[in-house]
Amino acid sequence: MLVSNKIRIKLTLVQIMRVLALLIFIVIGVQAIFFTNNFFGSKIGLSAFNIVIGSVMLIAVLCLLVSWLKRLSLKKQRAVLWILMCMWLLLQLFFDFYVQGAQGVDDLDVRLQAHKLAAGDINWSGYFHVWPNNVNIAIFFSWIIRFFRLIGITDTWLLFNLFITLITFVTLVMGTKILDNIVSFEAKIVLWTFILFYAPFYVVNFYSYTDPIAAFFVVLSFWELSKLDVHNKWDLIHLLCGIILIVCGTLIKTNAVIFVITIPIFIFFKYGWKKLAQSLLILIIVMGLGIFFQNKIQSQYEYSENSEVKFPTEYWIALSYNKYSKGTVNSNQYTWSYTGRVKGVKNKVKVDRKLIKDEIRSLGLSGVLKQYLDKTNVMYSSGNAGIIMRDFSIYPKYSKITTYLSGTNGNLMSYLAQIVYTVAIILVAFQIGYMFLRRMSVTLFDMFLIFFIGLYMFHILLWEVENRYLYLILPLIFVFAAYSFLSNNLENEITVLVGHSSRGKWLITALIMTIIGTFLIGNYSLIEFKNSNYVAIQQQTFFRTDSIKLKPQESIEQTFKLSVAPKYLKLNLGSKYDHFHTTLIDLKTHKSILFGQQNGYYKLKANSGNILIKVTNKSNHKQDLSVNKSKDMKLAQSMIKVKDVQQKKHSGLYLNEGFYRDGSYPFSKKIYWFGAFLLIILVAIVLAVVWRV
Repeated sequence: MLVSNKIRIKLTLVQIMRVLALLIFIVIGVQAIFFTNNFFGSKIGLSAFNIVIGSVMLIAVLCLLVSWLKRLSLKKQRAVLWILMCMWLLLQLFFDFYVQGAQGVDDLDVRLQAHKLAAGDINWSGYFHVWPNNVNIAIFFSWIIRFFRLIGITDTWLLFNLFITLITFVTLVMGTKILDNIVSFEAKIVLWTFILFYAPFYVVNFYSYTDPIAAFFVVLSFWELSKLDVHNKWDLIHLLCGIILIVCGTLIKTNAVIFVITIPIFIFFKYGWKKLAQSLLILIIVMGLGIFFQNKIQSQYEYSENSEVKFPTEYWIALSYNKYSKGTVNSNQYTWSYTGRVKGVKNKVKVDRKLIKDEIRSLGLSGVLKQYLDKTNVMYSSGNAGIIMRDFSIYPKYSKITTYLSGTNGNLMSYLAQIVYTVAIILVAFQIGYMFLRRMSVTLFDMFLIFFIGLYMFHILLWEVENRYLYLILPLIFVFAAYSFLSNNLENEITVLVGHSSRGKWLITALIMTIIGTFLIGNYSLIEFKNSNYVAIQQQTFFRTDSIKLKPQESIEQTFKLSVAPKYLKLNLGSKYDHFHTTLIDLKTHKSILFGQQNGYYKLKANSGNILIKVTNKSNHKQDLSVNKSKDMKLAQSMIKVKDVQQKKHSGLYLNEGFYRDGSYPFSKKIYWFGAFLLIILVAIVLAVVWRV
């Protein structure tokens, strides 16, 4: 009787957890459909109609796919899975070689520091004293750089792309392995169908520095823990490996600690007190060792925190309740300046605690609840994981692929991502409701829910939110969306409803073709690529600049090879810009294109080819010239030359500049409609084959 009561109490607690998770997923689903990217992002024409129509079409396609797969042998199903995996990998490798650049904010700070460490320079930039949470990833990347140099790879743009691709591919493959023995094989193909059309699994790799790696450790840890079985002699080994992996993930990205907390909670619900005690003991030991080795490694690289400039935990909580920034770093100048005006961590803690109280008092109960909804919108309403807000500010040469994949030009990708994400949220919500109504016992799905609730509560109640922070749990969302689609015969119910009669087959065919036609006719604007002002041909702009001193009449020169004729040049020469004269020279004709004395944009009449920028100090005193500094990163096509008596070459110095063309270049309507016609024909052939099988 006592044992029965304990089981009943545990199940009741699990049921309460499921209700909470269901409410969260319903809120996210509503926002994903009706209020996509309501704050700090472009709506890119994602109306609720478009999202609903696209989601219905995707679900119909998945039903047809699974119906066809069930008629195939397991061997042929495996072949289909391998084809999908290879398609993703080949497409990603293509992007790796042709999309090389940097967003040019924190990601560049990390890359620059990693290169310095790999070269033996252990001087830390001021950025890492303000944000010490990124020290570990900088050290980790320096190890990767050293390893690749041992095998002869020195192109660091390509290096980072290939490494993150490897990490992402392993993450997705191990996510697929989680589905082993818990659902039919078709779920793996559904999962890779999601992955193939989900843009963030391609694009996030090019600007993120911690998220893909942290997600890698989360998924591998989840996979190890999925093999827990009290009757398995390797049970303790799986538990130990799972905990080691997630502790590594936590040292890379702080919010991965939520999965550390998830493990003992899940083990308590699933296995009881004895297993809980085991897991807590291992967690304490492994986490203690992890922190010990972290401090040892950081001391070897001579890193130490600077309490005068470090921002405390309370700063992030104060930022979380800033109603103007919606809990993000956007428009948070007030929180930043309010905290930054005082010196020392203790003083910052005091002012931030006061700020938190004032903010909550100002918001009131209704204001706090609205803040939570707004933060949910920022982090969870958009399935594009922030790619629509990410433009590359640094890349050495013009690439149409780079241009189309970054920022607001990625409209079509973001639309597809939103459809896939919305369907995944709906499927997970359906599975939660199904398990609640059936009062099912604790499963791996519940471990995922505990992690999701923990991550949601951490960011919404306490911490900053950014759309890209969703990436940490995205692989698991899609894993369990695929699980939901196959585990309770949802696909079969839909197919039986419309597909087992000839009339039903014609009905679903007409529906799919109508949806495709409606979308193609009404959404040409999604592929009309229009930037607000300019499209970069080549640029190397970074807001944290270095400086060099130029003597009177001394000049610096930098040469650029441009494949497209530029119409604008943007220069940042620093606060003393009025002491410098800028000259542009066409190296083919040796004619001066421009002569000016300003910061900002110049309008040009130039041809493609080799162009030289020459900046001269025209004053009678030494002046500081603003530059970028990097070693071995191919940040630009060539480095600065300083024109003095010795003609010396300054290593790793680059002008802070960019060449641009007009900001509008519409996609050819002929190409668009020809592609649309081919798509309709292809869909019709696929449907004919499926119905005939």
